[in-house]
Amino acid sequence: MDRPGFAAEKPWGEEILEGEELHRFAQWLAGRFTNAQQVADYPGRYGLIELVFRPLPHRLGGAIAFYGEQAYGYALDRPYRQVVHRIVGRWGTDREPYLPKGEGLPLGEGLPRGEDLPRGKELEIWVENYRLVDAQAYVGAAQDQQRLGTIALDQLRYREGCSMVFRSQGDSFVGQLAQPRCCQVPWEGRETYLVCEAILTENHWTSRDRGFDVQTHEQIWGSLEGPLQFRKGTNFAPEVL
Repeated sequence: MDRPGFAAEKPWGEEILEGEELHRFAQWLAGRFTNAQQVADYPGRYGLIELVFRPLPHRLGGAIAFYGEQAYGYALDRPYRQVVHRIVGRWGTDREPYLPKGEGLPLGEGLPRGEDLPRGKELEIWVENYRLVDAQAYVGAAQDQQRLGTIALDQLRYREGCSMVFRSQGDSFVGQLAQPRCCQVPWEGRETYLVCEAILTENHWTSRDRGFDVQTHEQIWGSLEGPLQFRKGTNFAPEVL
């Protein structure tokens, strides 16, 4: 479900928290990533993908914000994903596990189950997801700060149920959807829900997105070969506000 961006400036109405940990997360996220090494190591198993998180030159609703694109290496001018993120700190609370015990869905090697993540009164880093009303106007904007400077909340729609929440674990941040099974994605006439996992380190982004049928919980789309492993090339950390 979409809501107007301006109505979701602070979707839960609480104070936005910041600090050294949140800024470190934002600086690690800021960059251009590629899975070229994974493609070279496993020929034929993975497609070459470029993933970009470019900081906006201004804040959105008081929060650090990013424009993101994801595209295949042979079609960088035709991204299959465009998104705007707000990075917001909130105090953590006990939440439903990422995947209920007994569900039996494979998470992929190296990505922990949600029930294994720490819980309690600690800082959580929320990555809110917004879609652009006129996404075509921003294709390639990750290379054009002038266009990035025109992105405003009234041009966005908040993606209900699709925020990610990350927690610090040693030298990495481990993320999951904040509201399991709530991020619905239509796929070729079927209703699916997104299962998303991610690990961020200083120079790497590891992720796995999959879609499951809302009734049968059968996997309908997404990687069958395990998580995608991206390495940072261009570093945009100095641009984080």
